[in-house]
Amino acid sequence: MDYRAGNAVKRFHTVNLLVEETVGHHSANVAMLCNLLTNYQPSANLLKAALYHDLAEQFTGDVPATAKWMYPGLKKVLAIIEQDQLPDIVLTEDEERILKQADMLDLCYKAAEEMAMGNKGMRRIFLNGIHWLQTNQPSLEVLNRVKELLDECEQ
Repeated sequence: MDYRAGNAVKRFHTVNLLVEETVGHHSANVAMLCNLLTNYQPSANLLKAALYHDLAEQFTGDVPATAKWMYPGLKKVLAIIEQDQLPDIVLTEDEERILKQADMLDLCYKAAEEMAMGNKGMRRIFLNGIHWLQTNQPSLEVLNRVKELLDECEQ
């Protein structure tokens, strides 16, 4: 696994961005959000998982979530690649939920930033992320962040 190559993968390659983002940027943001969502007491394994979670994209690219939702077989193949390429980090069920919520929160923050700069094409991605967060066992902290994001986007 080439960590530097994994961190250099461009995110959102299927949409136009005003400011590019890499897996490295995103992974650092996810680690910070994991810190926040655990009341600043994340386990070492959760932080490692946050930093590593998308590094396999150096082999697959950043496949949009909508493609994975539409084609479950694709999602299964990508999971196999991730399992083969990523280090085995054991997370509790709660940590797995926190990691996924931090991942989706970061997507929403990025989409909100792009929308604030005038990128209307990110609205669908933003709304998909917000919907996912609201319907997948959100913690109170996640719901508070969602409310803040929605309030910011209404202004």
